[in-house]
Amino acid sequence: MALKGGGIRDNFIEIKASAVQHDAETVQKCIDAIEDLTPGKVAVLCDKHVEQIGQIFVAYGVFEGSMDSDTGTVIHSRYKHLKQGDRVGFLPMHGIRCSYPAMSWVPEGVEIRIYGMACPVNESLCLLD
Repeated sequence: MALKGGGIRDNFIEIKASAVQHDAETVQKCIDAIEDLTPGKVAVLCDKHVEQIGQIFVAYGVFEGSMDSDTGTVIHSRYKHLKQGDRVGFLPMHGIRCSYPAMSWVPEGVEIRIYGMACPVNESLCLLD
């Protein structure tokens, strides 16, 4: 279940600021770098990491901390319900992380995640408005 400005995962609610998307040139470089995926797979360009402080509400209290982005843009999809350009929220612990220099085809300074490998895409991604 997704909420505007945050989301529900397991037993906590995360409240966060707006995500910072990549510029059009970076998005196009990432689209060009992705080769055709097998059916059921989705490649997501993760939004820029922004050092931000926010509150995390859990059953035993409220904590402040830095939160990484858990949103991104679909840059390649072989999953019938998602298309290139869709904005998605994702579970940070899912997906295969692809980043430079470990994977030279990924532009420096960005992170791409591939979903649909260990579990179905619909368990890892949700479509945002």
